[in-house]
Amino acid sequence: MLIKEAQEIAGKLTKTTKLDCKSYGLPAPHCRTGSILRSHVKTVCNKCYACKGRYILFKEIKDAQMKRLRSITNPKWVKAMVTLISKQCSNLGYFRWHDSGDIQSMKHLLKIVKIAKQLPHIQFIIPTKEYAIVRKYFKYRTIPDNLIIRVSAPLLGQTPLKEFEYTITVGYEKGFQCPAYHRGGKCNGCTACWDKSINNINYSFH
Repeated sequence: MLIKEAQEIAGKLTKTTKLDCKSYGLPAPHCRTGSILRSHVKTVCNKCYACKGRYILFKEIKDAQMKRLRSITNPKWVKAMVTLISKQCSNLGYFRWHDSGDIQSMKHLLKIVKIAKQLPHIQFIIPTKEYAIVRKYFKYRTIPDNLIIRVSAPLLGQTPLKEFEYTITVGYEKGFQCPAYHRGGKCNGCTACWDKSINNINYSFH
């Protein structure tokens, strides 16, 4: 499949100012769990960066996110994503799912796993608050070695969720602290989020 055809199916990959690698952004208002958490003041989602600023101000960004959201049900989506990631991410070797938005369903997660299996030379990460989907997935299945699912605690300052092996916190003072906030808000070569020797990654509240 050519890149142009793949982009017509799945949309373009995203590139944020923080990440060194490409990612794939969906509209945050369509997060299943996040849209519920957003109404509670003490949650991380209440101050979601993907629900403000350029994510909601620019029509082209919103349209691109909606195209990606609609595309995940396309029967050719897996093939299109394998094409895009293999051709645009092989040099660096890392990819992040959802710089905005989250897993939409079990079918969506299974497709992501299928993509990872077809691209063993790429390291993938999924930060997520879709606890029920991840819990159900791990009850019956394992993930490939090149994929890490980090489950994010819902509350600011909350301790890591003990139920899951790999986690994310925001505003938690212990453990590994994301260094990006001392580097102008950029990863600058750090790949700790993909490192399975680090169980929890804490991000500063921003």
